[in-house]
Amino acid sequence: MPVQVDVEGELACPRITWFIDCATKMITGVAVTPHAPGCCGGSCPSHCPQASAE
Repeated sequence: MPVQVDVEGELACPRITWFIDCATKMITGVAVTPHAPGCCGGSCPSHCPQASAE
């Protein structure tokens, strides 16, 4: 089930990106964005032409 969150009054599908150090197998960072990585900023991939093309 997709999750949507309120971002400045609009529903958005958040994406979680994990940054992993392969040598130590440790998570070194995490980013939560309200759109697909590389997306033009649409609220969900179906609304973002760049994300739909990926």
